[in-house]
Amino acid sequence: MRWMGISPLAVFLAGMACMVVGFLWYSPILFAKPWMKGMGWDSVSAEQIAAAKKKAGPMYALSLFFSFLTAAVLMKFFSAIGVHTSPKALQIAGAAWLGFIMPVQATGAMFGRQKRVVFLINTAYQLVCMIASAAILAQFT
Repeated sequence: MRWMGISPLAVFLAGMACMVVGFLWYSPILFAKPWMKGMGWDSVSAEQIAAAKKKAGPMYALSLFFSFLTAAVLMKFFSAIGVHTSPKALQIAGAAWLGFIMPVQATGAMFGRQKRVVFLINTAYQLVCMIASAAILAQFT
């Protein structure tokens, strides 16, 4: 089933893949410690952790919505420009990250005085999500 050139199943799978990548990316297995230190959260109290956990559900839900939105728009781009192969999908996803996502994140990091390590971890995560999404979406084009 398609709607406006978009497969809801593909968008769902790509969005969920980004969430899985995010859970791993920001976990102790990969980048939790340097990211938290870069955010200034290396000496967080138990009360602060409890307060953050209370806000986590709505933040994860909104993050999932944004992952679905990104996947839907990326698939629409693929449909509009006639992407029908995985290599082309990966190329377009990389170009979209380089031209749209990374510069916006870099500008926000500069003006927000974000530490370089936080910017690098966050923007690399976005690149991995774009590539993972493209790999999945390409199977449905």
